Amino acid sequence: MRKTWRLLREKLPHIFTYGCAPHCFNLHSKDILKLAEFADTVDDLNLIVNYMNKHTQAGGLATLRKHQKACYGKLIAIQRAGKTRWTSVIACATSVTATRDALTRTVNDKDFDKRAENATRVRKLILDAGDDDSFWDRVALLIRVLEPLRVALLALQADNVTMGDVYASVSSVRATSPADLFPSRPATDT
Repeated sequence: MRKTWRLLREKLPHIFTYGCAPHCFNLHSKDILKLAEFADTVDDLNLIVNYMNKHTQAGGLATLRKHQKACYGKLIAIQRAGKTRWTSVIACATSVTATRDALTRTVNDKDFDKRAENATRVRKLILDAGDDDSFWDRVALLIRVLEPLRVALLALQADNVTMGDVYASVSSVRATSPADLFPSRPATDT
């Protein structure tokens, strides 16, 4: 890419070249997901999804589906967060959040096997709504942090992107202040 830029500038000096903006957003998101708070949240989300997918009978996925139909009138697929595509993290977080009430009913259902492997941890996570650092608060924060980056990536991966779009996307992501994302933490100038 750098060689192509150099050759373009030699032949067409009025051409402005810059790095791949979507790639920069991907790298930024990857770094965010390495932070312990977010990495732990993703692990917890995957624990819930894996538990439900592993326990497909009564007390697991079948019970979740029963409660989804009762709560929402439809089934909602819960998606696993992948290791290589960070946008799957948002898909996972939003899918688990979208079925929160049905998950709560599932872990409180008489068929839920509290002795199954990871059942205690899954139940504790789903029912964790008490303090400011609950599982659901951490999931909401994860979505708030990653959503502006996801929107920017969608805009920048179009075929007709201009430099103005890059600037607007960066400005949009920067407009989400740390005070909005972390209300309990003091804002900084970074």
